[in-house]
Amino acid sequence: MSSHRKIVFLVGVLAAAPLVVFAASWWLYAATVGRDLMPQAQEWGQFGDFIGGFVGTVIGASTLLAIALTVYLQAKTLTALAEQKTQLDEQVQHARDSAESARSANELSRDIFLGTQRPWITISLKPAGLRYVDGAIRVQLEVTLKNVGNSPAMNVFFSASLHIDGVGITAAGDVRSVQRQLLEIMKTGPTSAWGYALFPGESLTHPIEFGLSKEEFASVTQGLAVILPYVIGVANYNFAFEGGGTHHTSCVMRLSRVNRKRPKADELNRSLTAIFIDDGDIPGIDLSLLREFGGDYAD
Repeated sequence: MSSHRKIVFLVGVLAAAPLVVFAASWWLYAATVGRDLMPQAQEWGQFGDFIGGFVGTVIGASTLLAIALTVYLQAKTLTALAEQKTQLDEQVQHARDSAESARSANELSRDIFLGTQRPWITISLKPAGLRYVDGAIRVQLEVTLKNVGNSPAMNVFFSASLHIDGVGITAAGDVRSVQRQLLEIMKTGPTSAWGYALFPGESLTHPIEFGLSKEEFASVTQGLAVILPYVIGVANYNFAFEGGGTHHTSCVMRLSRVNRKRPKADELNRSLTAIFIDDGDIPGIDLSLLREFGGDYAD
């Protein structure tokens, strides 16, 4: 029997109870006292006292029973509501867990896709010369960028900067710290809409020239004869598909002379690989680039 039918049945019982009690009282009184209609007023009074006492007791007991039944039904209802809330909470938590699992799976699939199908740009640098122009220093390089990944790289461009540590001084600090600062600026800056498109396996070679002004060069050398030039190169590029973001490949390389005998070096007992300012311009064939330990970066 459903809860609604039970309630209707109990209400009917409670409604019929007074009639039943009254009929039972009448029968009980008639059976014990007599079947007459009690013509005497005194007997009507006795009958009234009997009915009042008996019915009052029954009604009081019924009232307590009804209250107890009401409390029981309310407790049962509250228990059922609590169970429903617990089940609902479990369902909500299960839905959250499922959504989190789906999100994690999507992120993992995306990471796998990016790792296997994304473009990767490599940098190859070849020295083309070092020259001095009116107290400034200029470095010429031949840059080769190659896409070794599995999808096109868009907006590919290369930039380089020259940093010089004079012998005995460190004007700009650790060159790798300078590299990290440059990368941080590039990462937080706007995405470039310029550059080349490199398809998988395709490479691009082009010359580049950069350096320090007369004032910058004088401040880092401070009149010393020997310099230690460092080249920081950064290739920026974007993915062809949406959501790839901007990525960077970077390197730090130290520029030095080729270890080859020179009359002036022998005459002045100089290191064959050191770069002396008074040696003047140096052609690319006499220069070499050495990768700096910890200077490679890719994201």
